[in-house]
Amino acid sequence: MGDWAALPDDILVIILQLIVIGKDHCSFGCVCRSWRRAALLFLSIFVPKGAPCLIVPDKNTSCSSIPDQHRRLLLAFQIGKDIAEIEGFLPQIRIPPRDICLGSYQGWLVMISKYVKIYIWNPFSCTSIDLLMCKYYRLSGLQLCMLSLYEKEIKLAVLDMYISKAILSTVPTAPNCFIFIIYGYKNFAFCNVSDKVWRYMVRPQSKHDPTTTPQSYTDAIYFKGQFYIVSASGEIFSCDVTASRPGLISVYGPPPKTLSAHQWYLVECRGELYRVMQQLMRCRFAAGKDDDACIGIDNQDLHQALDEHFRGESYGCNGFEVHKLMSDTVGWIQVRNFEGDAVFLGRNQSFSLSNPGDYGYKPNRIYFTDHRSINNDMGVFNPEDGTMESPLYKTNSRFIVPPAIWMTPNT
Repeated sequence: MGDWAALPDDILVIILQLIVIGKDHCSFGCVCRSWRRAALLFLSIFVPKGAPCLIVPDKNTSCSSIPDQHRRLLLAFQIGKDIAEIEGFLPQIRIPPRDICLGSYQGWLVMISKYVKIYIWNPFSCTSIDLLMCKYYRLSGLQLCMLSLYEKEIKLAVLDMYISKAILSTVPTAPNCFIFIIYGYKNFAFCNVSDKVWRYMVRPQSKHDPTTTPQSYTDAIYFKGQFYIVSASGEIFSCDVTASRPGLISVYGPPPKTLSAHQWYLVECRGELYRVMQQLMRCRFAAGKDDDACIGIDNQDLHQALDEHFRGESYGCNGFEVHKLMSDTVGWIQVRNFEGDAVFLGRNQSFSLSNPGDYGYKPNRIYFTDHRSINNDMGVFNPEDGTMESPLYKTNSRFIVPPAIWMTPNT
């Protein structure tokens, strides 16, 4: 019998490409010292510590070594590359296939199942933290139309309650970690992850117009000990969840002018708060011979129909407008850079990277994914000259089901 411990590292790395990151990798690394060295080498190459990675669905789930089509692919350093050419060499992680990701923070994903079970999942350690059910909120017909196609397809029992964003104050294994959610587009709840009891808050009045309340909210962030939430008009509210009577307070009014089609994000860069407006536009596409079925879960007939249906008209990103908070007295100013940082936006918890060049990214860029499921709203934007650069990765399909999401695994 040959000496398995003497297998060369390049052979072991090829083997590691075929198994799931997490418990299987841990088991692999426990065999012997040389196998552990190979496992660490694999992670350093394909999943560098702190590197922004994209979680994307696998087109060929039937070929997966992970049962029950739990496989998702992890992309790092792959900006602009053709996923079809590198798919067989990408690391794979385990995520329940029919559950929806509500947000991500570092290596953790906030998930909701079709049975309305909310949980926090680490696909690298296969650690799951269950939370209690959140109360239902019935959506209007218009709001249901705004749901992503993937969510419409799988929601079933969850359609009465839609959580559009979930934000963590820190990693969920830390003491006093809070999770804050926006549900029904205009309602809020939070809980301490350790006690798992949800508390609900009343919608706040607008500081800009005290007689009204904002109709919807698009993003939130944990910043300097409080949660900050931005409305569809760009108005910002704060919430101290540790207060005796937590509530939302309007702290910054909306910009003097806003567009009718936009998505607002909040992000912290070098300790400063930025408000980013994504400008959306309608766009039309001509039918192409090379259009593939939608990448994603197993119902390929449905996905092909989605591509066919939306081939004629859809929407895309027309650019971004960036505002920086200077001080409470000076207020917001429009800027064209992030002082060398790169910013990552989408369904994830927005974050910035102070050393983007170390991971193959460019400074002063916005790397964005679609918070819905139409992949023409994905790419790289340069706010310095207002140009759209290469896509995050190439695919013939217009839809990524479920949507790609950013995360920064702490491996």
